[in-house]
Amino acid sequence: MKIPKATILGAGNADAFNYLIVRKNKHFFPWLKTFFEMAFGYGGMVDVKYSDYKEGEDIDTVEKKVEDFVDRHESYTGATREHIHQTGTRIDIFYGKDKVFIVILTNPENRQRFLKVLKKISVWKK
Repeated sequence: MKIPKATILGAGNADAFNYLIVRKNKHFFPWLKTFFEMAFGYGGMVDVKYSDYKEGEDIDTVEKKVEDFVDRHESYTGATREHIHQTGTRIDIFYGKDKVFIVILTNPENRQRFLKVLKKISVWKK
């Protein structure tokens, strides 16, 4: 399935600190999952929230709805602590009403990789 490109409203960096400002729309979570998979090698359950787990039962999953994410924060530090140690990447996401602010702490090599991915799956607002 081809996802619509996200609109990048702003971006910047200083050393290991990088940020993106992305227009929020209904395609945000599929886009974010694709971005994580292509740029960092993990998509995990980015577009899914878990319901309550009851012992002896399967975990029931539900897709996230972007409209439910206002004034919220999520943090992704890789699939495992070992993965974050190997990649040196931490991602924090802050959800506003109309925009999403993504903060990425990573090394210069990973920065170059995620910028190449962004060029493929995003549109930069001028």
